[in-house]
Amino acid sequence: MKKLYIYIVAFLLAGNLQAQDAMLAMMDDSNEKADPVSGMFKGNRLVNGHTTETVAKHHLDYKIHHRFGRINDGPYQFFGMDNAQMFMGFDYGVTDNLTVGVGRSNENKTFTGLAKYKLMTQTGKGKNSKPLSITWLSNVGMFSKKWSEMGLDSRKNFASSRMSFTHQLLIAKKISSKMSLQLMPTFFHQNLVTAADEKNDLYIMGVGGSFRLNRSTRFNVEYYPVLNRYKNSTTTNPFSIGFDIETGGHLFQLVLSNSRGMVENIFLPTTTGKWSKGDLYFGFNILRYFKLGKRR
Repeated sequence: MKKLYIYIVAFLLAGNLQAQDAMLAMMDDSNEKADPVSGMFKGNRLVNGHTTETVAKHHLDYKIHHRFGRINDGPYQFFGMDNAQMFMGFDYGVTDNLTVGVGRSNENKTFTGLAKYKLMTQTGKGKNSKPLSITWLSNVGMFSKKWSEMGLDSRKNFASSRMSFTHQLLIAKKISSKMSLQLMPTFFHQNLVTAADEKNDLYIMGVGGSFRLNRSTRFNVEYYPVLNRYKNSTTTNPFSIGFDIETGGHLFQLVLSNSRGMVENIFLPTTTGKWSKGDLYFGFNILRYFKLGKRR
């Protein structure tokens, strides 16, 4: 009987010590695990531009984008439906943080390549929690359209003249269970300009956001104001809205924009449409994810 009392007292003391340890852990946030914030964006594209999201390791993101003609072309052109542009691209996750990609748009027969690296991932409360997600993006574009068809017969046809480069720091924060905001400071360089006072370098401060409407649908918006547009420029700032609809392994995005371009070296420097005049382009993006290699 005495041994039983000893066992009961020892058990109660051990339980008391464990309860004290648990209480101390609850009082000390540094013991909590800081998990990554999930569901910031549905995919790695907001509308035309990128989000901070990268493709998971050994996954392939295959995408097809379509943009039709101007809606204000009227019923004869079926409100732009008779005139379409397309982009097709592949993004691959080398690691969970590093994505590389290639693509081609039939607008100016443009080839693109990108590298995207996630520097920081927003986490919840806990030890060493991080308040933001930050990703670096570098993109190169090259026109392959015939020099004569681009109206540049008077210029020397150098391969380097066809190239342009985009560098972005994508900074995002999920501020609630439904809303995420993103800032996109951007540097764009084009090797060839067509007007004497046109700038080779453009500085752009993009802003965007995503709002979750329900489990499978989001509303997205993005705006790219050019900070140093030259005086006689006829271009405008790209402003786009979109709706994400998730259907199984596909992400379907409906798009409305004043820019027809679907890659940075087109929509950043050459957008001319005005929302106030109905110079809008309807389109859609289809994204499909594949797991490559052996399953864990």
